[in-house]
Amino acid sequence: MLEPVERRQKKLTLCLNQKEYDRLLKRLGCSTCRNMGEFIRKLALATPVTYNQRNQSLDELLNELIRLRMQLIRIEQNVELSAQVFSSLNQNEDQSMWLLQYQADSQAMLSHIQVIKSYVTQAAQKWLPS
Repeated sequence: MLEPVERRQKKLTLCLNQKEYDRLLKRLGCSTCRNMGEFIRKLALATPVTYNQRNQSLDELLNELIRLRMQLIRIEQNVELSAQVFSSLNQNEDQSMWLLQYQADSQAMLSHIQVIKSYVTQAAQKWLPS
């Protein structure tokens, strides 16, 4: 059975200037604490505070992969639409135009896949042990 949580009945007032308060907010934002009270309590009682550490190069890689993913989705939609158009065509001339467009879309998709492959390879070389 769960033990009852002990209520905190003592209050502590802390006065800070704006610069100190801003530093505290910045550190709170990097921590995993949910609120200022929890953060201050951990600092005051010398319990460990867990901080999130962001990796800028990994963030840049993720942003680039997201952008490439969106481009691939658009190309996929174009290919699906062109396949629907092809199934409705009857004349050879229209089919040859469709085939040219399909080849262009396929080449674009393959080039984007190659770019994604190179980004993933760069990330693997940087972050995975040899």
